[in-house]
Amino acid sequence: MNDSHPQSAAARKANRHFRKEASEREGVAALAEYRADQTALLEKTARLRELRLARDAALPKPAPKAAPKAKRKTVCRALSSR
Repeated sequence: MNDSHPQSAAARKANRHFRKEASEREGVAALAEYRADQTALLEKTARLRELRLARDAALPKPAPKAAPKAKRKTVCRALSSR
């Protein structure tokens, strides 16, 4: 804005209206871009999940681990002599 030329009330109102409309257009465009990014992210995640599940299904199942041996309880000699 140029301060050397005072604006009329109508001109200030028109400028406010113009800036408001421009801001609304930018907001709509930003929201559309955000939604497109979210959709792309969800599609990519679903595709990667499918690939991971297919890879895991193709791998051989690991053999079950044997149960660990039971540990022997140690008795404190000081308590056992009482």
